[in-house]
Amino acid sequence: MRRSVTYLFILLGLLFFGQTKKIDSLKTILAKTGNDTNRVLILNKLSINLKLVSVYDEALQFAEESKTLAKKLDFKVGLIRAYSSAGVLNFYKSNYSEALKNHTEALKLSEAIAYKPGISSAYNNIGTVYFELGNFPECLKYQFLSLKIKRELKDTVGSALSLNNIGNAYIRLQKYPEALKYHNEALQIRKEHGDRSGFAQSLENISALYNMTNEFEKSLFNSAIALKICEELGDKQGLGITYSNIGGSYYQKAVLAEDKGLKKEADEAYNESLKNIATAIKIQEEVGDKYNIASLNADIGLVYFKLKKYREAVEHGNIALAIAKVSGNLEIIKEVSSGLSNAYTKLGDHNKALISYKEHIAAKDSLFNEENTKKTVQLEMNYDFEKKEAAAKIENEKKEAIAAAENKKQKIVIWSVCGILILVITFAVYAFRSYLQKQKANHEITKQKETIEKKQKEILDSIHYAKCIQTALLPSERYINKNLNYLNNLDKSNP
Repeated sequence: MRRSVTYLFILLGLLFFGQTKKIDSLKTILAKTGNDTNRVLILNKLSINLKLVSVYDEALQFAEESKTLAKKLDFKVGLIRAYSSAGVLNFYKSNYSEALKNHTEALKLSEAIAYKPGISSAYNNIGTVYFELGNFPECLKYQFLSLKIKRELKDTVGSALSLNNIGNAYIRLQKYPEALKYHNEALQIRKEHGDRSGFAQSLENISALYNMTNEFEKSLFNSAIALKICEELGDKQGLGITYSNIGGSYYQKAVLAEDKGLKKEADEAYNESLKNIATAIKIQEEVGDKYNIASLNADIGLVYFKLKKYREAVEHGNIALAIAKVSGNLEIIKEVSSGLSNAYTKLGDHNKALISYKEHIAAKDSLFNEENTKKTVQLEMNYDFEKKEAAAKIENEKKEAIAAAENKKQKIVIWSVCGILILVITFAVYAFRSYLQKQKANHEITKQKETIEKKQKEILDSIHYAKCIQTALLPSERYINKNLNYLNNLDKSNP
């Protein structure tokens, strides 16, 4: 049974009612708008809205016109959006090389002006192209880069979407534990931020994952919660997908029971599968989702075949085939035509069985050629990428060499300045020290001089004092002479 992961990659939004009216309104406004930045914005909106109704060629024309005008006006953000839109449209037209070129250009422009939302979006879209080409390691590389920026921007809605995309890439790599980890992380973010629609979406992704690991009870548990939320929100698209997943769970349960020889259990599970897929078909018919209508009719045809109800299997198989041929979905054509061939054989209609078988082979060959084309494109892109990487490496090495030389020059200047500063500081310290020593010596000399002067004064004072004492104690010369004369005269009077 065909099982697809729900909501794989959302690039620019979902189809909504009244789209044609909105497009007509935008075209009316465009006719009245001059060649200014407003015209660029309207052209981008028209491109996006036409994409939503699958009018890819006209949408691409508007995107290209927007690019031309935005370049002329040097309107960077408008140009980034135009490249992004052109990339998405080329992706839907399976022009993967052109898609990658446009998204890469959007990335360069966003990086040039440090426009983080544009960088994150470009990474996401480049990852999407690699996912479609089956290059899941490259897909993961760009999705992780996108996630990093979204977290820096605190873009919780975008972060949850990136985690969802990472989980789906791991599913395709059959790394189910890693896939479950990232889907659970997306689930938790959506729960914390009250994003009930996103929460239901994550539950459905986890439900589909549990179907792949044959953990059907866990799958049904998650689907039951998602079903309740979608009913409360009136989300018909989500309801259709939920019933489809429930039908898938019961179908695989039936196959396992059948392999074990448990016919009764198998039949009960097949009937539950029929009931849920039939409900899903009814809902998708109301929504008008042709792809899912074709896919679900293919699924229910397979269930009828298992129940040996071959006419019902043929009826639903032909409905799926007719829709798939209109849309050109080779994958559904390949699977349905194979199932129809088996059903016609059981009914004994070997002519129709042969016709269906030939259709199966033709679709298979076309898919093989398409896959080869994808691989060729991927090889070309890898070659271009490697060339760009090599050129970038050379440029980076050149920049590193210049930076190293500049760094060396700066170091020489810094060390020279440091050397001069050290010499200046050393000289200053020496001069200051000499000054201090001189001051100290002067102080000592002054102190010694003061001491000497003090001593001299003390000596002079002592001498003066001694002289005063001497003068006071000894008779004067006149007095001595007077006395000598008296004695002499006395001697003369006494012969």
